[in-house]
Amino acid sequence: DRDVTGVQTCALPISTCRWHVERNQFSEARDLLRYALQIQPENQRVRSLFENVSAELKRILVRPKAQQFVDKGRALLQEGKTLDAKVAAENALHLDSSFEPARELQRVVREEMDRSQLVKGWVLAAKQHLAEGLPEEAENLLIRALQTEPENKQAAELQVQAAKEKLERHNRLRLLEKLQYARDLWMRQEYRPCIQVLVDLEKEFPEEEEVSKLLETVRDDQMDQRRHLVLDVENLLEACHFQECSSLLEKLFLQF
Repeated sequence: DRDVTGVQTCALPISTCRWHVERNQFSEARDLLRYALQIQPENQRVRSLFENVSAELKRILVRPKAQQFVDKGRALLQEGKTLDAKVAAENALHLDSSFEPARELQRVVREEMDRSQLVKGWVLAAKQHLAEGLPEEAENLLIRALQTEPENKQAAELQVQAAKEKLERHNRLRLLEKLQYARDLWMRQEYRPCIQVLVDLEKEFPEEEEVSKLLETVRDDQMDQRRHLVLDVENLLEACHFQECSSLLEKLFLQF
């Protein structure tokens, strides 16, 4: 009879406890369950409910503090302090592992860290490409890095460097092509267009000694060829070879 009375006595607090839990009145529910355990301490059902209600009440009581950690973490994340934001999220979850804002903050922090690591890899690879004299490849990676992380100062600085080196490389290739074209004209003894190409190059690349030296060499060779042709013309005139002389004069006019 005593056991039956104990069970009946516990039944009312349990029923009332559920009524309070449904209304999120956990303090009242915990007090009722504590009373029920005093009557029947071995009742596992009551003990389990008491533990669950106590845990939920604890979560409710610590959530303002957990929310403070979440708010702090979000602010740190906005400032770019990802590691500090990670610590704030972990502190919030330590207080309440089921607190959804803290879980969401942790997820965002992880995504930010993954993104940051990816950008770091692109920047590192771009630096390697620049060291290898490959500015185009570096520029492609830096564009992706800045699209993902526009505020990345190192990527922005490297992009400027890559663009500069890319332009310098383009100009260098253009210079070499023009020099080769000038040499081809020189080999064909087309002095007038050859000199014009070199004069234009000298204006565009005033610091390039190779251009000025080649121009000087071509002009010297032009003067030598002119002297030889003039001498040949004089010899042909003296020999009265007028037709050959006329052809040579035409050649002299075209070349010089």
